Order: sequence, then C-alpha cells, then structure tokens
Amino acid sequence: MNGPIFEALKRTLKAKGVTYRELGERMGVSEPTVKRIFHEKNCKLDRLVEICAAAGVELETCSAR
Repeated sequence: MNGPIFEALKRTLKAKGVTYRELGERMGVSEPTVKRIFHEKNCKLDRLVEICAAAGVELETCSAR
C-alpha cells in the first residue's frame, strides 16, 4: 500500500526538481536517510507527513494518485 504513495512522491519531487539531498536538508536528515526511506517505501506516518511538508505537497494529494 505504501508503494503508490512513495512513487507519487518521487514523481512530485522530480517534477519540482527537488533532490533527495535537498529534501533531506529541508527535513533536517541526511540524504542516505531519505534514500533509505524511499527504497524501503516504509516509514511512520509522522515522518511521511514531514516528507510531504518538505516536498510542498499535501499527503492527501499523494495518496489520491
């Protein structure tokens, strides 16, 4: 179930030109941490909300795609 959300987030980041490094900086975490989260396609809800906020999208937008 998380897979489609992370795929939508990847597409959104690419469309906005936001790299994993930049997303990590916005979140206050390292680039490898962001890569791990996206590779595993798994994280706690509060982290997912944080990713969406740093990416500038609403969680509902990602989950509806």
